[in-house]
Amino acid sequence: TKFASLENRIAQLKASKITDTEAKALIYDMVAKGVVNQNALPTIGKLYFEPTHQEQADEFGGSLWMLNNAVTEYAKGLKPNVALDVAQGVGALMGM
Repeated sequence: TKFASLENRIAQLKASKITDTEAKALIYDMVAKGVVNQNALPTIGKLYFEPTHQEQADEFGGSLWMLNNAVTEYAKGLKPNVALDVAQGVGALMGM
C-alpha cells in the first residue's frame, strides 16, 4: 500500500547517514532548485546542526531524517501554502 511505502521510505531516511558536507550540499541544493529561499540557509543549517529535540538528535543525528526534520521545523513558520510547497520539494529531493 501507499502507506507502507511511505513507512519504508521514512525508515530509509532514518537509516541514511550523511556527512556534514553532504548535509550542507543538500541544503544548498534546496536553494538552487528553488525549494527554499536563500534566507532559509542559516535557519535550516542551525536546526540541523544544533537540533532543538535532543532525543531525536541522539537517535537520528547525521541522517537524512534529521535534515528533513530541520526543514519541517523551518516550514512551520511559513504560510501554509508555502510550507506545503517546501515539504513537497524536499520530499522530491529526498526521493519521497
